[in-house]
Amino acid sequence: MCRWDSEGPFKTLHKMNPTRKDPLSVRPFEGLRFIDVGCGGVILLEPLARMGATVTGIDAVEKNIKIARLHANLDPAASTIEYCCTTALIEHVADAAECCKSLSALAAHEGATVVSTINRSMRSYATAIVAAGYLLQWLPKGTHQWSSFLTQKNSP
Repeated sequence: MCRWDSEGPFKTLHKMNPTRKDPLSVRPFEGLRFIDVGCGGVILLEPLARMGATVTGIDAVEKNIKIARLHANLDPAASTIEYCCTTALIEHVADAAECCKSLSALAAHEGATVVSTINRSMRSYATAIVAAGYLLQWLPKGTHQWSSFLTQKNSP
C-alpha cells in the first residue's frame, strides 16, 4: 500500500506546504491553472486543487506519479489532477535559462513562474545522489547527475 507519511523521509516537503493541513479552506484559486514541474508526490498540488485550481503535475519518476495518483484518488477535489511522467526537470535540461524562459512564457499575463531545484553542493551529492539513489533507492539510479545541479553562479 502506497501512502503519504508527513513524518517520513519527505517531511520537509510536507512542512513547506501547510495549506494541505486545512481541507476546509476557501477556494481562492478557482479558475487558476498551476503546473508543478518536478512535483514528486504532488504534495503541493493536492491543496491547490482543493482550493479550486486546475493543476498538472510533472515528474521524471513514474513511481512518484503512481503514488500521487493513488493518493489523489482518495480525495474527490484532488482526483482531477493531471499527471505527466517526463524528464523535463530543470536539472535535466541542457539550458536551464532557456527552460525557465519557456516556462515563464506559458504563464498568463501577470502570472508567476516558480522553479525550485536541487543546489549543487556536497550535501546534495550525499543526499540526492548517494542516499536517495543508491542507499535508500527512492529514485532510480542515475536519475540525477550532480554536475547538472544548479549553483547560484549558473542559475537562470
